[in-house]
Amino acid sequence: LPQKHPPKNLALSLRPTPRTSRLPRPQLLKHNLPGQVRTQHLSRGKEGEILAEKYLTQKVKLKIIERNWRCFLGEIDFVAKDDKGGLVFIEVKSRWHDEQGAWEAINQRKQAKLKRLAHAYLKNKNLPLETPMRFDVVAVELESSQVHHIPGALMFESEL
Repeated sequence: LPQKHPPKNLALSLRPTPRTSRLPRPQLLKHNLPGQVRTQHLSRGKEGEILAEKYLTQKVKLKIIERNWRCFLGEIDFVAKDDKGGLVFIEVKSRWHDEQGAWEAINQRKQAKLKRLAHAYLKNKNLPLETPMRFDVVAVELESSQVHHIPGALMFESEL
């Protein structure tokens, strides 16, 4: 007699899980935020990066050489050169009206990740580990369009 249904173990492996069958593909990325919140989150981040870039190039006079540089470890928001030719790795944090929340987002884990990313960037670009560099943090308050820049906010150049 032919079977009407495939074996149970085969049917289970081919059946989509309830979670993936209900959510559109882009929402499965990273934080599993609802679609509207995720889109808003990304657009606020992009808006913050635009304001930060304008501030850094016009007021601080940095030359941006990389935007959103990515590797398997993650992403560096900006890589720039200062007037002395040193590299500046810049992390941008955007919040709607809570600047303090932006600073709190740069925790020990994030700092360690930035260090690893900087090391990967130097290796990727065949630059010596002794390259002069600093790590800046920019907090953007989107409600008021205020940009707060702290040069050399993270100090661990000698540990690379």
